[in-house]
Amino acid sequence: MTPAWPQPTENDQLRFLFQLGYFADQEWDVVRSFMFGSAVVKDAIDRYADFHGVTGEEPSEHMLRPRCGMPDFARAPEAASQSKWRMLDVTTAHRLSGLNPLSAEREHALWLAADEAWNAVCGIRLKHIDDMATANIYANPGSTGAGVLAYSYLPNNSGPEDQMQQVYNRATNWSERLLLQVLIHHRLHPYQLESVFSTTGQVVRRFAVQRVPCRL
Repeated sequence: MTPAWPQPTENDQLRFLFQLGYFADQEWDVVRSFMFGSAVVKDAIDRYADFHGVTGEEPSEHMLRPRCGMPDFARAPEAASQSKWRMLDVTTAHRLSGLNPLSAEREHALWLAADEAWNAVCGIRLKHIDDMATANIYANPGSTGAGVLAYSYLPNNSGPEDQMQQVYNRATNWSERLLLQVLIHHRLHPYQLESVFSTTGQVVRRFAVQRVPCRL
């Protein structure tokens, strides 16, 4: 369905790409001076389209879609240095049975696949355990609100005894691909959070524990 909102202006697109980290560590006062047709802006748009697999529509139209407030690329990792675990070994657990129409066996296999996907590319070691009461990251099905696939809580200099909850929308019609994408996406939240603006203009602020809705 074509969005009913006005198409974003060139300045809107620049700010959107800036907020999502497509101009590295450049400040907004510098980014806003870029000519929209310049090579640096074209490169940012191309990387956005490639990152999100944009096909069959203009990147500007894709930018109108509701999404999570987390950046695609952290602009200033040092600013988020405290919003992470204090250890490299992080345990995960879930009770996701009931995400229709998937079976409990497939849900579990996808959960493990998400852990392994991150283990292959990052320095944090995720390990699944059965004990929901002690796992650092634990997930349940539940109600997340209209249009929200899942939400996660985030650590802030958290240690081995801390737990961060995730909730996945029971009302969603889940495919295996969609669930795997959201599971992988939400492994990112418990790692690190940078203060950014969401696409609605609302600031995602860092708290001791912050709930961040995911709208993909």
